[in-house]
Amino acid sequence: MLSALERRSARWDHDPESARASLSAAVSLVLRLVGRDPDPAASKEHVLLSVLAERRLRAGEAGNNVDAHRSRCVLRGTRPRTASIG
Repeated sequence: MLSALERRSARWDHDPESARASLSAAVSLVLRLVGRDPDPAASKEHVLLSVLAERRLRAGEAGNNVDAHRSRCVLRGTRPRTASIG
């Protein structure tokens, strides 16, 4: 499931909606793991993480030291610098 965050799928080239759905499911899973609202329609964190992850995947940055990047993202998500987003 988290592979959608780790490496760019060929689906981004021919079926971006399907690729985006996989990415959304992976983001929801990560948010559930850190105790945040995983609902894509209601969670500002979900929207933010999805947009950042999609930009990273489309730019071809996935797969470069992914474990360290994922760890930093999760830790940042559990210790936000601001009281709230939005």
